[in-house]
Amino acid sequence: MKLIGLLSFYDESPVWLHECITSHANSGVEHLVAVDGAYELLELGKGASPIEQHEAIIAATSDAGIGLTLPRASRTVAGERGREAHLHVPLGPAHLRGAQGLVVGDRRGPGRRDKIPGNVRDWLEQTECDAAEVTFWEPESPDLERDRDACFLVRSLFRAIPGLRCEGNHYTYVTPDGRRLWGNSTLKPIEPALPLHGVVIEHRTKWRTADRHEQQYAYYRARHSEGVGARPV
Repeated sequence: MKLIGLLSFYDESPVWLHECITSHANSGVEHLVAVDGAYELLELGKGASPIEQHEAIIAATSDAGIGLTLPRASRTVAGERGREAHLHVPLGPAHLRGAQGLVVGDRRGPGRRDKIPGNVRDWLEQTECDAAEVTFWEPESPDLERDRDACFLVRSLFRAIPGLRCEGNHYTYVTPDGRRLWGNSTLKPIEPALPLHGVVIEHRTKWRTADRHEQQYAYYRARHSEGVGARPV
């Protein structure tokens, strides 16, 4: 089995980015595709993050022995669905040849307190499901211990199916034959997923600086006003 990691990021802590990658070395990811750039509606957003963040990603993949594709960022992206589509562009035939799974990373940066059992690869090799569900843990601050109230389930692993796409928003994954691997299950049925709830990913969105939070919330307000990237399907 070959696992390819997908990382979408913009203007995050270089330390977080380094930890995000090295903490997943145990998952069996062999190659990482990392795509940089802000959403078009993000106030003061740019097409590329500071060079220190690229250097952190390069260093982390080198330390972890993971291959890297880091396209040159030069433009902003039209919303979350556009970001996910842009993320899949570098996944041409050369990357997908022999690949069995895509590990979708989060731009907030999982960290050192991730829990990734060593047998994850075995479970993925044995399952007939095309998606797998893990636990995201979102602590209020770095000082808090793991709190069940701050945990939620996310489908973040998908089989590497050529033509897999996002439809309508950034979390509705649809196969070329129309099967939905993730999305709003109250609107349309979704395919079953392998429950890998023992994989716990630390989600650090609440740790951002006040300025970065305000930029984030300003984007949400603009997105709501424009109706971009969040349409349910």
